[in-house]
Parts: sequence; structure tokens; C-alpha cells
Amino acid sequence: MSNAENICDLQSAYELIQLGEYAEKEQILNWINQALRGPDPFGVRYMLKTFHDRLPKGKVDVVEFELHLKDGELDDARQNLRSLERPKAGMYSRLLHEYAKRKQVDRAVSLYSEMGKRDIAKSLNVYKTLMGMLMLFHKFEDAMKIAEDFLLIESLTPDPAFLRMCEIALKVAGSPTNYDIVSRVKERMGSGFG
Repeated sequence: MSNAENICDLQSAYELIQLGEYAEKEQILNWINQALRGPDPFGVRYMLKTFHDRLPKGKVDVVEFELHLKDGELDDARQNLRSLERPKAGMYSRLLHEYAKRKQVDRAVSLYSEMGKRDIAKSLNVYKTLMGMLMLFHKFEDAMKIAEDFLLIESLTPDPAFLRMCEIALKVAGSPTNYDIVSRVKERMGSGFG
């Protein structure tokens, strides 16, 4: 569906709903998802308000999270994450990325900590984003602690960029523990990086 058709379809959906036309729950969710993908979440707040009682609570929280993220209301987005019983790891990653864009290092560290407490899976990008932020603020020792956390997750494999970050942090925060962390990162990467 082209963007123009998409907007027309959403416009019609919005008008039907305003007229009080009956709509299936799946159709409402479909309209909301389409609107969220667009640059301007046209009519989403109205649909949420109108159909609040007919939509699953978890879905409402997810949509509200998306809206807060689009509007740059990061603390409100975080509140939505906290209210979700089983938030997706990608939602946390996206919020962390938004904190990074705004250089809000304390909030990013706090969110990372919350991910640990809630047992949210972290991707390699989560570790790289946080390490990059910490290094930007000259917190090299803290960056190495994140690298050490990363090594606890055996299923993750570091990439050359992650190794490079560790080596840069090590130049400033050189200690036997940190040398060991870099050696273990190289070992995890396999041959060719020793």
C-alpha cells in the first residue's frame, strides 16, 4: 500500500470512527499500527481514547510508549515500559538509543540497570550504545564494567567495533582486571583477533 493510499485509508478509518461506526478490534489495531508507522500518528490518540475499553491493556501501553517516543517524552515512555508485564527487549533498546541521542548518560545507565533487574535480554548494540556514551563522558572505568557485564552473556559474540571500544577504554583505564576483560573479548571473537 502506497503512503498516499495509507493516509487515505487512515483518514477514512478516522472518519468512520468519529461517526460511531462499528469496527472490529483487529481492524482498530490494524489502523493504529498503520498510523504509528507514519511520520505523524494521525488519529491514534483519538482511537485509543475511543476504544480504550475494547483494546487489550498491554496493547494500549505499547501504543502509548510509541507515541511518547515519537513526541520525545522519554520519561513518560519509560513509565509505560514499567507498566508492561512483559516488555520487549527492543522497546528498551529504542529508549536507550533515544537517551544516547540526547546524551542523557545518567538516565541511560539507570535504564540499563532496570533491564538487568527485569531480566530483559540485551543485544550487542545495547552494550555498545552504553559504552560509547560512557566513554564520551570520560567514564572509561564504567565502560569497562559494561564490557565485563557483556562477557557474562555467553550467547553474544563481540564485533570489531566492540573490541575497539574496549581497547580505547583500556588505554585510559589500564588495570590488570581491564586487561583481562580485553583478552576475554578477543578470545570470544575467535581466531584473527588475538
